[in-house]
Amino acid sequence: MVQKFLSRITNKSFGPTNAFEEQIKWTSDGKQWEYPIDNEFRMGEESNISFIDHVFLERHLPSLGIPKTGPIAHFMHLVCVGLSKNPYMTAAKKREHLTWFADYFNTEKQKLVHKLHEQEQIAAQNAL
Repeated sequence: MVQKFLSRITNKSFGPTNAFEEQIKWTSDGKQWEYPIDNEFRMGEESNISFIDHVFLERHLPSLGIPKTGPIAHFMHLVCVGLSKNPYMTAAKKREHLTWFADYFNTEKQKLVHKLHEQEQIAAQNAL
């Protein structure tokens, strides 16, 4: 009995004896994908989220108070395009980014940026 136990420990310490055992060990350790492989392997919480929630993000902009025209609207459109092409972020994280930008571009911030821009233009004209 003890001899079998010791031989089992000794055999495991040497590692796999062939490529099949090595692949079985890698699969059980999580280093190699289980077969059959598909594009939804180990999706986790994202398996219940629709493709639409990942790609069509511009539908969230009106509820966030983003203007429909102007440079901020153009910038937010580009943000939505960039986020929609990111496969590594969750849909919730993408919405958090949109909310952050909406908070950043609030009306007070827009007025402050406009005022500072006017002051810079006046200073540039006076410097000439």
